[in-house]
This record gives sequence, structure tokens and C-alpha cells, in this order.
Amino acid sequence: FYHARKAGGTNLRVYFEKVARHHGLKFATTEYSVAEDPGTHDDATFYVTNLREPVARSISHFKYDIRWNCGQLIDNASFIPTEENAQKLSTWNQHFGQRPSDCSYHKNGTYKPFRMAACAVNCYSQWFAGINCPWWDPPPNPGPEARPIRREVPMTEQYKVAKDKLLRYNLIVVTEFLRHKDYVAAIERFLGVPGGGGR
Repeated sequence: FYHARKAGGTNLRVYFEKVARHHGLKFATTEYSVAEDPGTHDDATFYVTNLREPVARSISHFKYDIRWNCGQLIDNASFIPTEENAQKLSTWNQHFGQRPSDCSYHKNGTYKPFRMAACAVNCYSQWFAGINCPWWDPPPNPGPEARPIRREVPMTEQYKVAKDKLLRYNLIVVTEFLRHKDYVAAIERFLGVPGGGGR
């Protein structure tokens, strides 16, 4: 199960764990990193994910995780969330939420692997493609302090890779459709286990 953040995945994960137990199957979840490419396992694998309308997902993510510093909310008993100490929604407008990218170049010629917890725009394309981290062209003047030139992967390319991958998933649950009893009943019939619509 690829758990897309702030798209109803926590409740679905609980249900899919129940489905796996019922059928005697191994269950695995991926979140934050790139979605797995169907067909990469030697064993037969059933690929499932969840999608939510992107703007609603992004606003939900901002309200849940970004508006106020979560560390302050949890660890500081004297912290009182106010409008003055809140992040502004207008700053929640980049691929990694409030910054353009989390891809860091290391002097040994590598960069850290794709991992994206905070995302404001084009999230599904980035999570499913996993190629938003830039590639690096050699520096024009090599030397000990030279850094390569960063090149972003165009969003149109990321979208094509993500779409190709998603179309090979066995089941994509659309969160907004879970409010319709017929949709939930169809998922439960398909998977052979009741309880797909409960929270």
C-alpha cells in the first residue's frame, strides 16, 4: 500500500491490514518515499494506493502539520497557537511545502534519495515518479571547491512517469468517493472483506 499523505490513508491502511490478514497475505506500507513500481517484486504483489483531490489534500496537510510548529505544540506546554505565530498559507506553495527541493548534493557525487514528507504542489507526480530530485551537470571549472550545476526534472516528465506507474496499480481508492455507500460496497466486494468505509 502506497500511503499518500493527508489523503485518508491511515484509515485505509487499517482496513487493508485487515484484508491482508483475512486472505493470509503479507502487508507492507510505504509513505514519504517514492511509490513502488509495480512488477519489481519476484513474488506476486497487489499494488494499492489512495488519492484525494490535490488542493483539498494540500490544504489539509498545511492545517495538520505546517500551520504551527508541531514540536512547539507537543513539547512546549506554554506554547499557545495564535495567528501571529502561525505560518501563512500563502507561503505553502512549493514542491516541498515552503522550499523548492530537499535534494542535497554530496561531494562524493551523490545526492540523498527521494523522500518527501511535506508537499504543497504537484505532490502526486513527485511521490509516484520519485524523480524530482535534480540531476547534476559537471561544473564548468572543475576543482576542489567546484559544485555541479543543478538541473530540475521538468514536472511534465515527472507527471508522465507517475501516470504510467499509477495506471499499473491494481487498486486506486479515491478518498472523496468513500462517502458513497455504493463505492465502499464495491471495494468490500472486490477485496472480500467488510469494513472499508469505517473510521
